Amino acid sequence: MGKESGHEHGKGEHGHHHAHGGHGHGHSHHGRHHSHCTGPEDFVPEVKEPGCHPREELREKKKSLDLQWRRSTIKVSPCVHCASQEAHERARRYRAKAKCLAPAELLVCSMKLIESYRKKREPGQTPNVYADIWLPLYNVVHPYDIQTMKQILFGCVRYERLLRIFLDRMYEQISTLTFDDEMKYTVLAYLAFLRLHELSWPQYRRLVMSQPPGRMLPFMRFIFNERELIDHVQASWCAVYDIEFVRDILESIRFFSSEAQEVCEALEERVYAPDPLGRYVQPPTVPKPFKMSVSKTVCPNFEEWAPPEPFEARPAPMFEKGRTLEVKRLSAVFKENRQILKKKYDDPKHQPFRLRCVERPTNIEQLRTEVEEKFIQDHHYIPAEINPAPAMPTVEVKLNVATLLREHALFQKQMDQDKKKIEAFELELRDDSDFKLWQEEQRMQDEVADAINIEFNRKKVMATDQAAIEAKEKYLAEKMEIGRGAREEAKISHLTIQQESKNEKFRKKLKHFLVVQDKRGIKIARENVAKARKANALEVQAESEELCAKSTLQKAQEMAMKQELVRQLRALEKESCHMEKKFDIYSSSGQGLLQEMSIAQLRTELVLVKRWLQHEEDIKRRKIHAVKIERQNMLLERSRVVTQMRHIARAQWLSKKAHEKFYDKTEINPAEQLGL
Repeated sequence: MGKESGHEHGKGEHGHHHAHGGHGHGHSHHGRHHSHCTGPEDFVPEVKEPGCHPREELREKKKSLDLQWRRSTIKVSPCVHCASQEAHERARRYRAKAKCLAPAELLVCSMKLIESYRKKREPGQTPNVYADIWLPLYNVVHPYDIQTMKQILFGCVRYERLLRIFLDRMYEQISTLTFDDEMKYTVLAYLAFLRLHELSWPQYRRLVMSQPPGRMLPFMRFIFNERELIDHVQASWCAVYDIEFVRDILESIRFFSSEAQEVCEALEERVYAPDPLGRYVQPPTVPKPFKMSVSKTVCPNFEEWAPPEPFEARPAPMFEKGRTLEVKRLSAVFKENRQILKKKYDDPKHQPFRLRCVERPTNIEQLRTEVEEKFIQDHHYIPAEINPAPAMPTVEVKLNVATLLREHALFQKQMDQDKKKIEAFELELRDDSDFKLWQEEQRMQDEVADAINIEFNRKKVMATDQAAIEAKEKYLAEKMEIGRGAREEAKISHLTIQQESKNEKFRKKLKHFLVVQDKRGIKIARENVAKARKANALEVQAESEELCAKSTLQKAQEMAMKQELVRQLRALEKESCHMEKKFDIYSSSGQGLLQEMSIAQLRTELVLVKRWLQHEEDIKRRKIHAVKIERQNMLLERSRVVTQMRHIARAQWLSKKAHEKFYDKTEINPAEQLGL
């Protein structure tokens, strides 16, 4: 973009200079301006283009044009110079529609889009709607780029928890990563876990290689290492997502592990390999310990620790007694005003008006009562009459086998429950005086136990308070003892540090002496090692030649044996072609087995087995028929019992209904008896 804008700017300057320099036709046809507004370096107040009118004349010329030009979608300025600039701008935008973003630009735009969505989105706004609004502001016009960034935004929002777990574990394991690249790692992790098959590995490699290799190398090593993901990330993922979903993610990572290894090797070459142009590359930072100098001051004596003094709050300020002079003067003025008002309204001239209409007799209260009664009568709620329940049908419903069994089971259960109630009632008819006596004794024991428990808790609280006081005193004494011990340890550590510094100097001198001695014997040792390697190489070469000869001889022997076997097999095949087999149904195979028999004997045995199976089938049929008859008799008996129970229940219901009707008719109405 920088080169293109610079090129266009150069053309604009050339055209502007050409227009001012030589042509007298009005405006420039050779130059093109990249902006509608001229810069300070292009502004020449003394010279004006003949085709470019002042602002007032241009406004008047636009108003004089026809109405169709003002309603048109594409405006063409009446100024020829401005019209050429507008045409150039439209052509530049049209060419930009077919331009795709570079991998680095695509990644940067995706990061900006996700960050702005998290900070500026409105409540309830979906990622696709937000992307449609904000992508034109980031100069993303190609349809492929728009679709890719929409999918990245939607995926990072939907799988935010999955990506957050991965980033947390990665930052825990790799301490060299910075949080400035967190959004970049989020986008690349989403593409690697869920979109790598659709994106294809070459496109993903372009995105990775467009970033600094020092920041991408630890990320690629961790994300495409299946063992690291299983040890540190899989358990947290399984706590949130389905285990099959997690396995699919790990399977996709395993599928691209070989390609990822190649990318890691390429990144390592770019990070650790020397610069081919011979430029200086800053070495990596190596942590070094601080050079701590030994203090020569005497260890200070710590003062004895003393508990702080208790805090005492200041007393509240005393209020002044009596009212102030200003309040007293205001009170006097208020009192005088009240007296003046009282004298004024005591005068008969200032009494309220006397109305004759109020003193005349009226029947307003009676009319109000009548209107209210009429309103209540008109608006009285009359409840709806309830229709009587319809009569029960007399036709009995035909029952199937399942319904009959269920109803019989219910009747049998009800009879069993009634029987148990009667037996329990007979067993519980006894005197309860023993139970009440036992209950009273237990109540007395509970009261005694409660009193003992209360006394025990009171003494326990007192003992706990005393123990807390003693523990506090003991803690203060231990703290003072620890302070004394710390001072003693500080003195001892000071002496120890001095002794260790002396020992370290002695060790360094000894190490230097040993290194100097070792350097003298390095040349002799190298010559001995070279001789030993040369002798070992000759031995290995002789052994390899001997093994090669043996293997060649063994292969020749094996080949001769195989050829002999092939000749024997071909001779056997020729002999087998002329042999004819005869089969006898009355003869057996002659293998010496226990169940060995001929074909004729086997057919006879099969006929006997079929007869025996037919006999077994007849026996089973007779048994099934007997079971069906028994079940039918059982159902008839149960249907008789159910019918009898229904008749009894209907008779009970009819008697209850008749009893209720009798009492409803004999109910006495007091109002009718008194004649009201």
